[in-house]
Amino acid sequence: MTLARPRLGRPAASPEEIFKALFRPIGVDGVYGRAGAYEAVVEALGVFLGRERDARAEVVRFPPVVSRALIEKSGYLKSFPHLLGCVCALGGGEKRVGAAVARFEAGETWTDALETSELVLAPAACYPVYPMAAARGPIPGEGLLFDVACDCFRREPSRDIDRLQSFRMREFVAIGAPEQATAFRQSWKEHAAGLVVAGRDPEVWALLRIGPGHPPSPGEMETFIGQLFAKQATGNVLPLTMLLLPERVPIGMIRFLDIDRPNRSVEVGTWIDSRYWRTPLNTEAKLLVLRYAFEEERVHRVQFKTDARNQRSQVAIERLGAVPEGALREAHLVHGGFYRTSLYYSILESEWPEVRRRLEEKLARAWDRSAPPAPPS
Repeated sequence: MTLARPRLGRPAASPEEIFKALFRPIGVDGVYGRAGAYEAVVEALGVFLGRERDARAEVVRFPPVVSRALIEKSGYLKSFPHLLGCVCALGGGEKRVGAAVARFEAGETWTDALETSELVLAPAACYPVYPMAAARGPIPGEGLLFDVACDCFRREPSRDIDRLQSFRMREFVAIGAPEQATAFRQSWKEHAAGLVVAGRDPEVWALLRIGPGHPPSPGEMETFIGQLFAKQATGNVLPLTMLLLPERVPIGMIRFLDIDRPNRSVEVGTWIDSRYWRTPLNTEAKLLVLRYAFEEERVHRVQFKTDARNQRSQVAIERLGAVPEGALREAHLVHGGFYRTSLYYSILESEWPEVRRRLEEKLARAWDRSAPPAPPS
């Protein structure tokens, strides 16, 4: 048992332990039953993707098979013929079927009686979308958006736990003019570009342990986000973008990290555009993630830590109602060859109701949401 992409980070458990927890063997490599823990993650991810979906998107869920004629027309056989799974069935009438069964019972070959059907196993979720859209006539001026999913199959037997033959696929598909397709693709990169603007003030990063350049370039921010996603794949980190509504402008990031499920503990870390320091935005973001942690995930303890030099962060954490716990002295080497001392705080499950009440009272106060000053150049 191996991991197909070890560069994604060091897993919290061995591949054998992960396999045992998530899958149930059914006799074929790469085709497994899925345990409740696996399905719970898939369902939660589905909910998240649904929230991020464009409101204009049409939701369609397809069966795990598609027309063989469609796949032939699509050109798939010119690209990946070795991955295609065809649906076959016994045919030729009752006499021929009976003879095939008799050969099987005699221990002889019976599969020569199989005939290919009009179906193949879906190699990707998007294939049925295109003829479906074409059958409706001319594409409207604003184009079409779809949220599609199905169970897919690619004949590629492997014991890698992240390289399955049978797997679930979900795709967002845009159909329209070339510039519309380009804009759709670009929209998925806008968070990185927006975070570059949010992080242009070097003071945002000066006392943080991790981060891109100071300030970050677009490439550095994309690399940083990729690193966070790699850590997310290990199950120990969950990064989120903070968006200013209603414009959905990225203004920072908030992360669950050091996720300790057996002990029901997690840490919350944040960086936010300096233009929004000492505003209710950070308070609201903390309320949202704390409410999720305590009320949805039922954690017992939420931890915060900050650099001992970062007075502003210390005040912000204490204003949340977190309790100071102590210091980890000069434990991490950070920018400039400096050994950082980290101050630790926490909120316990029993303290959450009072913390929530105080945060909600703060957010109930009027706030002048005028445009902040331009970011530093």
